[in-house]
Amino acid sequence: MKICLIGSSKVFFSGISAHTIFHANSFAELGHEVSVILLRNLAPRFLYPGKNRLGVNDCVVGYNANIKVYNGLDWNSPGSWIGAVKFLRAERPDAVIMLWWTSSVIHMQLLLALALRAAGRPPLILEMHEVLDPHEEKFVPLRLYARLGGRCLMNLCQA
Repeated sequence: MKICLIGSSKVFFSGISAHTIFHANSFAELGHEVSVILLRNLAPRFLYPGKNRLGVNDCVVGYNANIKVYNGLDWNSPGSWIGAVKFLRAERPDAVIMLWWTSSVIHMQLLLALALRAAGRPPLILEMHEVLDPHEEKFVPLRLYARLGGRCLMNLCQA
């Protein structure tokens, strides 16, 4: 089975980044053909609470060599979004697993979900790690953006 995961890169390294790596490696070790689309820049750096850690590559985990990685989906770069859609179409996965943990990337996730819907396949599975980030919940515009975008995204998913 061909599986594509969509999750965060090591630039904003966190538990979700490690989870994406371990998830992809586990599928590959089970014999699946795995590809990964990484969300590289999740928000403007000056707004990110852990900005002093951004881009620090002290992570000892990495992707298996046979996993194809598109490492370049940026929140502010429509060119990178088009590149991700092209990568997804070229890979032609049988299933896509999208990891949700922050609404700052919802516009990119919605674009990929719409591209999958337009192609008529494959099933999109949304794995939710945090419905609403505590920092996002404090700001009404972000809270509304997360709720509206989250509902739209969930309506595009099969599981």
